[in-house]
Amino acid sequence: MNVFDILVAANAIVAVIALYQVHLCTLILCANSLLVARALGSIQRSGAPISQAFLPNYVFSQDNLNIAAGILAISLFTVVGFSVLFSRRRVRIGPDAPPVPKLLLLLIALYLVAYFGSTATILSAGYMEQGSARYDLELAGAHALICSLLIYEVVRRRLLAELTAFRAFALIFCSLGLVHYLRGATGITTGYLVTAAVLLIPRTGSAQRIRNVFRVIAVISAIVVMSFIVRGVRVVLYAEGSTAVSTVVDNILSLEETRDETAEGAEAVANATQSAALMLVCITLYNTGASREWRSMYNVIEYTFVPSVFVPWFGWTRSLDAPAEIRDNGFDHGGGINVLGEFYWNGGWPCVVIMTSLLSLFCFFLDSRYRASPTWLMLLVQFGPSFLMGYGYGIAQVARGAVNGLLVVGAYWLWTLARGRNRLPLPPVPIASFH
Repeated sequence: MNVFDILVAANAIVAVIALYQVHLCTLILCANSLLVARALGSIQRSGAPISQAFLPNYVFSQDNLNIAAGILAISLFTVVGFSVLFSRRRVRIGPDAPPVPKLLLLLIALYLVAYFGSTATILSAGYMEQGSARYDLELAGAHALICSLLIYEVVRRRLLAELTAFRAFALIFCSLGLVHYLRGATGITTGYLVTAAVLLIPRTGSAQRIRNVFRVIAVISAIVVMSFIVRGVRVVLYAEGSTAVSTVVDNILSLEETRDETAEGAEAVANATQSAALMLVCITLYNTGASREWRSMYNVIEYTFVPSVFVPWFGWTRSLDAPAEIRDNGFDHGGGINVLGEFYWNGGWPCVVIMTSLLSLFCFFLDSRYRASPTWLMLLVQFGPSFLMGYGYGIAQVARGAVNGLLVVGAYWLWTLARGRNRLPLPPVPIASFH
């Protein structure tokens, strides 16, 4: 057993507690850290993972692994401090969360139909075409915002007992899950489904909540398995059919059997091995004097006001993002970046302490207040799905969900002011609960 095995166990315990408390963001943060810690543990025991053989060996040095362990420990400490030990108000569910206008819901439905039909599915063609994924109707961050509005409305109706948990989750699965899985998208899709599964848990007595926790663990496990399978078959499913599915399942099982030889297990299917390697790359870059000097933090503002979907239309330019800068520094990689490693790359230990504390605190506010305030519910459903995917794609992707939430809240404030109302309603009068 090494230090990463201890971090795996500790993150697993906090994740289960978070699920019992219906703390979505804490669950996502700990689950991601758990997978990365597991990957790093295999690297410490067996050396560079076979899938990352293109990276130089010095990236996987013991010094870098020690720093990675410290980063994960700080993240876990801040999560426990803000999300577990802090006292929280017990609130019940109120009816004042504003509904999404029916016309807007209709437009969202039409958009999803257009999105689904914009390209072929993985049943009829490969996921990649001419080097890029099949996203002809991609709206960058606006796509996640639109889909999360639908999740908000379903969660709102579930909180008011207007929908059963089964019907609510089935609606999200059919409208968002299938639409994205059939196109080969897995990261944001898993975010939508995990968010829906956790937020739709009935919250009654403790005994009932424990049973619900096991139900949701089963649902999340099924979602993860489905995501793994889609990731494995999306390139060849159209050509190989069901044979591709059985091959992928066998390959995933074989990863665990050959862990000692390859230095990676089933977590590699979730990009955890790649994310762990990118954390070590970020550590290497900072320690060799190639710090980003906090650019990742203020670039988020630029990316918000210069969205990528408009860049080719108007001939705009944007600052280089962190994954692209990794390539410019001579490190090839399969895409993305580890958000905790990016913190270290931007400013070393001070940046890690400050940014992990702010991230954990934001997660705590979202998790503990969304049942008391429509404002926090709007923020949560925008942040949660993007956070699950963004952890492996860097600060810009993590911040995208928070920015989308602020845009939704700001739009509603303006709407209420235009209608002569004073402000967005905050803690509601408790009149309803789950059944």
